[in-house]
Amino acid sequence: MPAPLVWIAAAWLVGSVAAHELPELPNAGWAVPLLLMALLALRYALLRPLLVAAIAAAWTCWCASGRLAESLPAAALGADFELAGTVADRLARAIRALVLTLGVNHIVIGGGVAAAGEALLSPVLAAIDAERAASPLVDAAFREARVELLSPQAEAGARGAAQIARQRVTARQREVVSER
Repeated sequence: MPAPLVWIAAAWLVGSVAAHELPELPNAGWAVPLLLMALLALRYALLRPLLVAAIAAAWTCWCASGRLAESLPAAALGADFELAGTVADRLARAIRALVLTLGVNHIVIGGGVAAAGEALLSPVLAAIDAERAASPLVDAAFREARVELLSPQAEAGARGAAQIARQRVTARQREVVSER
């Protein structure tokens, strides 16, 4: 087994990431399996990384629950919210930063947010259009830029999205060359 600090950090990271993948925050019923795992981990050393991951997930969920309770009125807890505007504005700012600083001209949005489809893409494009109207620099930078969603079925990570984007750009470049 690697050094204790290494496996503790890795297990904590796994637990925290696992908590972020949950569709909703769990209730206090998590405490019972966690307590059972703690008892087993006292007996079996090989289960200790699993215990650390579970504690990290529980800690992350507990902190998120506390932050939500601070941020939302009590009547709003547990209710669904439409966050497309907020998410779209922040995503549009990130896209603008990529285009302006790195000269990226083809942005492919993938992963879980891509599953929102047009409900997300339309506000993102509207936010980008508003920024283009407000700034000649942003308008000039976005003349060649395209933003599109990756199909949720593609399940591509960062490298997969980059590869798919590269293939699409290459295919479009071939089309342009063949049209000449």
